[in-house]
Amino acid sequence: MMGENSLQERFSPKLEGMDRFLSDAGSGMLFPIIPLFAAAALGAPAILIGLAESIPAFFSQLPRLLPEEISRDRKLRASAIALCAIARPLTAQCSSFPEFISLRSADSAAEKSAFPNGQLQTGKTPFGAQLQNHGGTILGALLAILLLFFLGSQASAADSYRTIILLSAVPAALVLIPFLLTKEKYYSKNAKENAPALPQSISAPLAISSAFLLSKAGILLFLLAASASLPPVLVVLSYLIFLASKAAFPLPSRLLCNALGQKKAFILGCMLFSMAALSFSLPLDAQLSIALFAFLGFSSTLLDSAYNEDDLPLAGKYPILSGALLIGANLIAGLLWGEHFAQMHAPFLFSCALSLASVFAFSIYADEKRH
Repeated sequence: MMGENSLQERFSPKLEGMDRFLSDAGSGMLFPIIPLFAAAALGAPAILIGLAESIPAFFSQLPRLLPEEISRDRKLRASAIALCAIARPLTAQCSSFPEFISLRSADSAAEKSAFPNGQLQTGKTPFGAQLQNHGGTILGALLAILLLFFLGSQASAADSYRTIILLSAVPAALVLIPFLLTKEKYYSKNAKENAPALPQSISAPLAISSAFLLSKAGILLFLLAASASLPPVLVVLSYLIFLASKAAFPLPSRLLCNALGQKKAFILGCMLFSMAALSFSLPLDAQLSIALFAFLGFSSTLLDSAYNEDDLPLAGKYPILSGALLIGANLIAGLLWGEHFAQMHAPFLFSCALSLASVFAFSIYADEKRH
């Protein structure tokens, strides 16, 4: 035990935050490949590809229900990291969608269990909080692009995707090294400590929150739509641009929130998202499609900066219900999509219309609340 503590004290200043960085890198390699792999290797339609994002996202929220003394247990968290590393090779060998969604759900829940309280407070280390936010995921997406370039001429599309998913297990396994060699100082506050009991009736804010979340088709469906006009490398590049946009705009978004006020900035963010969704319902060329992902990243960052849990509590304070509604959003989008891109415009028109409706309802509610 003393030897373990001395190793942790020696390596903690150098490796602090590296575990989360590597975990994000593995996820960044895997995530943009999911719609391409599901369509090419499993023959999954849009409705299942949407669920491939929202169902694992829902299961990733379940570790929040664990008691704090269990969620902080380092042996349990090390086991969760190992499970992620094991799930990736199995995912690469999937031959059916139920098998794929089961492994993805286990992977997502294990990754959340490994880092139960979000990002660790890392101070001013080389791998500080800002780099942890996006750096690992951006690196992972960049590695996926390079692998697609390298594998494109040597293997079929499905085999290339399987190889990238398999290789995403490498950073997932390497997470164990810095995790075991670092000693965490303290945790960010667990979101469930702030979550109040559900209200007895569905109030206007909860209803507006529900409409707002149901309008949000997952990013995988946007990537799937881009794949209709872009080669696989540019689809993953679009995801990389989306991440880079989210990394670049937090400060401008906060400045805009301060200038407009949170409510107006939130409404603006919803309207920008609606414009992006509407654009995806129209015929797109490659350049415009890629540019729209930068626009999506900015609108997402603005919404994150402007979001106020007191006005729209559901999306922030009840993550399990939020996850269930996001499953509903992707289910609706997939049903509207149809088969073989037959009605690809329909889910984005629905997303645009419902987002605008939630903005209109929120504006009325905010005015009534003010008076």
